[in-house]
Amino acid sequence: MTEAAATVSRQTGTAAAREQQALPTLDFVRQHPALIVALLATIASISGILNGFAYDDIAVIVEDTRFRSLHDIWQVFTHTYWMPQYGGSLYRPLTTLGFALQWMAGGGSPFPFHLVSILLYAAVSVAVLGLARQLFDDTSALAAAALFAVHPLHVEAVANAVGQAELGAALFVVIAVSRYIKWSRSNSLGPRELLLLCGMFLCALMFKEHAIVLPGLIVATELLPLKQGSTMRERVRGLWPVLAGLAVVAAAFVVLRTSIVGSINGAGQQVSVLAGQPLSIRTFTMMPVVLEWIRLFVWPANLSADYSPPRIDILTSFTATMIPALTLLLASCAVAIKSRREFPSAVFAFAWIVIALLIPSNIAVITGFVLAERTLFLPSVGVAILLGAGCVTLMRHASLPMRRALSYGLPIVIVAGLVRSSARNPVWRNNETLFRQTAEDVPNSSKAHEMLGDVLMSQGRREGIIEMNLGVKLSAANDVGARHFAARRFHRSRLQAAALPLYRQALALDPSNLQIREEESYCLAQLGQVDEAIAVAKEGLRLSPGDPAMLRFLSFVASSAATTTEIAASAR
Repeated sequence: MTEAAATVSRQTGTAAAREQQALPTLDFVRQHPALIVALLATIASISGILNGFAYDDIAVIVEDTRFRSLHDIWQVFTHTYWMPQYGGSLYRPLTTLGFALQWMAGGGSPFPFHLVSILLYAAVSVAVLGLARQLFDDTSALAAAALFAVHPLHVEAVANAVGQAELGAALFVVIAVSRYIKWSRSNSLGPRELLLLCGMFLCALMFKEHAIVLPGLIVATELLPLKQGSTMRERVRGLWPVLAGLAVVAAAFVVLRTSIVGSINGAGQQVSVLAGQPLSIRTFTMMPVVLEWIRLFVWPANLSADYSPPRIDILTSFTATMIPALTLLLASCAVAIKSRREFPSAVFAFAWIVIALLIPSNIAVITGFVLAERTLFLPSVGVAILLGAGCVTLMRHASLPMRRALSYGLPIVIVAGLVRSSARNPVWRNNETLFRQTAEDVPNSSKAHEMLGDVLMSQGRREGIIEMNLGVKLSAANDVGARHFAARRFHRSRLQAAALPLYRQALALDPSNLQIREEESYCLAQLGQVDEAIAVAKEGLRLSPGDPAMLRFLSFVASSAATTTEIAASAR
């Protein structure tokens, strides 16, 4: 052996010896992976334990008094998720049931809600570990689950109490897929297991409707070598009873949901900026969002509670901004197709991402958003599994310097995730904290400034007027909603002179909107401009003969007893 070869041999042996000496320090981690993952998830989210109620929590939990006693609690299965004054849409009875029980347990305190959210998050993270262990070795599975547990993208789903819908649905979906893979491999998928699978599917749907993608995830497991040597016909024969059972559950849920909500359409048909838009416009609009998804999955340094226009614009035709996203999509699909035999588990994880994004994509159905961080919770399961397994695979096959870099890099990423998540959780402490941070995260967001202005004006703070006006200024020239929202806030704060110009702008943009017309009529009457108020209301009657609100207003104003003071007192 040459001297050079001997030197290399000694160096390799020394490195191997150091690695062997380091192994005992990892024994505890390897022996208790579920505990480690649960601890990571808890540490990442515990900073939000003292949060109050914020954003949708207010309407869905605080203001909803329908289920405040054990006597009324079972009515959650016959009522909508949102109260009638907020549209009476969606159907999530298990989520609502959980909120009712937590409210009664804590006497209205937010503490039980955030404690349950943290425990649910830890449970989902452990479930991700179980799923990953069905796909890869224990080390890769632990890396994937650890990355999932500390991912800052999950803060919105955990720190905001209404995120329990995401957590509960994901928990049942992940467990269902994991158990299906295990049962298929052991050839133990019988009637009992099928019934249990259907039960988990129903529970997931009753937490949140987007769990409807579970059958697609089950089909994607066919990418995995579940039964060696089986033919396609045999695999289809074994799969169809499962899909048939899941289809029955899905159909039953859709029928039940439609009977409660009154429509098969979701909330997106009512409130989304994409409502009523054809598939082409929805596709064009969502194409650049793909890059935002990738950024949030891989590098979530910048987070936000608002992704409304102008941050994400509605696009009506193909533009150059779509080329990078389209290129990435096509390249990813090509790589997945080419690698499906060599790396089936990785391709399954990729398929998980694609299938879970079908609902947030606004392609299959119109949702109430273009992009929201909480809706990426379920797709991120596939991302974490793909990244964790990829890191470990690279670590095993790379050169020694690269292996060292990766062995140090992965823990650094996990610690960075813990730090970022911990710092982000308190942002959801209350509405003022949240909207101040959102206005800082997205300075050009009209919605962020309007929501902050609304909170501050409700507290009687003059700063709110500045924020509200800034929100209107930042909004699009044809944004009816921004002007109407600001006008109503000024009106409620008895600033009729500030509200009137905004009412007029909103009505000019949407002359047939009877609600704006009614509110403007009251505002004019309060300012003593009774004749103009009557004219505005009469125009409303011309557009909608017999409208009760306009008739009620005109009847009151026409009364000889009506005075400007009484009109002001009657305003809503």
